[in-house]
Amino acid sequence: MRFKEALILAAILAGVAALAVLLYRLSKPPEVSAGGERRPVLPEGVQVALEGKSLVTSSERGKITWTMRSRGISYYDAAGRVEVERPLAEVPVEQGGTVDIVGDRGGYFESSEDFELVGDVNVSMSKTGRLEWTISGDTASYRKARDSFFIGGVEGTIHPESGDSVAIKGGQGRYDIKPRTMRLERDVRCRWSGGVELFTDWLDYDAGKETASTDADVRIVGQGWTLEGRGMDAELKTNYVVVRESVHLVMEKGLSGLKGTKPPGLRAKSATVEKGGKKEK
Repeated sequence: MRFKEALILAAILAGVAALAVLLYRLSKPPEVSAGGERRPVLPEGVQVALEGKSLVTSSERGKITWTMRSRGISYYDAAGRVEVERPLAEVPVEQGGTVDIVGDRGGYFESSEDFELVGDVNVSMSKTGRLEWTISGDTASYRKARDSFFIGGVEGTIHPESGDSVAIKGGQGRYDIKPRTMRLERDVRCRWSGGVELFTDWLDYDAGKETASTDADVRIVGQGWTLEGRGMDAELKTNYVVVRESVHLVMEKGLSGLKGTKPPGLRAKSATVEKGGKKEK
């Protein structure tokens, strides 16, 4: 019995000793070289690491092009990349306003001063105190030479000055800051606050003119009707939509309030209208 108790005691002492060594290694001060110089212990490949709140500013000819706040910085010398934690970037717009980008993590490159954010990214554009649009995605990158944003997994809302908001969704998007234009691509879907939905492959939006257009096939769905065609121009201020060609309109039979051959607010050069299973020109 005494021999067994001795073994248990020896195992406990060995565990305590191992724990003490581990705690010492975790809490030991920075390494000191042979010359007495202190060197911080950093992850492999990291040249500089800063903890706590930080601010980085990119400027050109004395003009700020973007600023980025974060909770930490790691500088990778070989790649010329600076990684940041919980970044908040702001890009000023010449005509007034800012584009704000928030992400879980990100980084920027010294040579080009481009930056990218990943993980639950939110991008918004404000002008003269009014929110023009807000988008969430999984990635967002800014290309300084192009003065453009590229966003992956787009889902958000456009807020025209007219007040009728439009929900948007697409595989990827691009926003050019100076002309204030946005392009959505890959399975684009837009839904007006009144319930009308638009489906297409790609769509251009001009924030200044509050217009949307595409040369691709479109499908527009409202209450009791579906319109298909090719090419479209839409004015968000007036909710007026023009479908350019190859138009086919289907209207459900027996719904009240649907009169004539075209839903209100839509115009087409020519249309094939289907009402109650019968086609009309």
